[in-house]
Amino acid sequence: MLADLPNQPGLVGYSFRFQLLGNKAWTMTAWKDAASRDQFSQSPVHLAAVRNSRTTAQNIRFISVTVPASSLPISWDEAIRLLDSAPAYE
Repeated sequence: MLADLPNQPGLVGYSFRFQLLGNKAWTMTAWKDAASRDQFSQSPVHLAAVRNSRTTAQNIRFISVTVPASSLPISWDEAIRLLDSAPAYE
C-alpha cells in the first residue's frame, strides 16, 4: 500500500512509523478533502492492506481529524496524543 500511496488523487502527504521492538506501526495521511480520503479508504489497495494487517495486528484503530493546511505536518507526538485521546470504537 505504501508504494501506491503517493499516486492517490487528493493526497497531500503521508508518514509511516515502525516501532522496532513491540511490533507496532502507524500510518498518518493528509488529504485535500474527505472525498479523496474516503475514495482511498475504499480502494482495492487499501482494503487489501487492512485485510492483510488483520491477520497480524492485534489492535487496529483509525481516527480522522480536520486541521488547517497551515498546521501540517503534524508531529508524531501530536498524532499519537490525538489517537490516544480519541474514543474507542465499539
